[in-house]
Amino acid sequence: MTDELAVAVARSAVALEGAESILLCAHVNPDGDALGSMLAAFWALRELGKDPVATFPAPFRTADVYRFLPGLDQLTPPDRLRDSYDVVTVFDVAAPARLHELQHQAHRANELIVVDHHVSNTDFGTLPVVDPHAAATGQVAQRIIGALGVALTKDIATCLYTALVADTGRFLYRTTTPEVFREAADLADVGVDVTEVSRHLFEESPFAYLSLLADVIAGAHLEEDLGLVWASVDRDDLDRHGLTPDHAEPIIDMVRQTQEASVACLLKDFDSDGVRVSLRSRNDIDVATISIAEGGGGHRHAAGFTAPSVEAAIDAVREGVRRQRGLG
Repeated sequence: MTDELAVAVARSAVALEGAESILLCAHVNPDGDALGSMLAAFWALRELGKDPVATFPAPFRTADVYRFLPGLDQLTPPDRLRDSYDVVTVFDVAAPARLHELQHQAHRANELIVVDHHVSNTDFGTLPVVDPHAAATGQVAQRIIGALGVALTKDIATCLYTALVADTGRFLYRTTTPEVFREAADLADVGVDVTEVSRHLFEESPFAYLSLLADVIAGAHLEEDLGLVWASVDRDDLDRHGLTPDHAEPIIDMVRQTQEASVACLLKDFDSDGVRVSLRSRNDIDVATISIAEGGGGHRHAAGFTAPSVEAAIDAVREGVRRQRGLG
């Protein structure tokens, strides 16, 4: 941890300890890292005798795979929040726009703490605690919890482990370092049921998911000249199988297994907000650069953005890959 980050961690702990009212926020459609980080902080602050409020923007629902997380039933819907809080702390949020309607509370806070690990973070907030070298926001949250002097409980550790295992893809991504394994071991020592967490996150899907996956994979495209594989899923696909957008998220991990491609792309066309693009890379192609150019963000090997149409999305991906490969 750099000296600058250590100072930010210490300052954030002081701000949280001195706050009368605290709001904890994850980004819209929160994933395991966002939820795990936020809930770990929630339980840590409760250990200190605080009464934090935890939430995320509408639509106020989480994917079924996270139903095991301790504290999920303690979350407060965004329409029941106060107008302002002393300290607002946001988790895994690279830019204010990811907070949607919660930007109101964020802007009105005396202190806005930003706990994140995205290289694309826009450095917003009064107190950014951002470590782009961390494998998950959960690692940054754990440092703040340590600075608060809170001992890890099973609930806190389960939330932090969820953040870590989710954002490292079961410790398969390049961000998995020896430090990640050491932290995972420390969390397991507290009593985390690692088998149960992995089962919920990665090994349970409704039977209809198999049919959806078959349809999407059958329509996948391989562009060998670019080393690119891509597939798309839309609202009709989901409705046909009686599934929700959450069920489509793991499909990118199947697409990225294509041996002939080093860049994988999943296009999710679910609503009028635009086509959500998930990108993965396993070589020198920096998908964060592609995503940032399109108004998105992420990491070198895992990133995303939103495009107005499927055609615009895949054209942007192709152009980004061509540029980085020096193909004009």
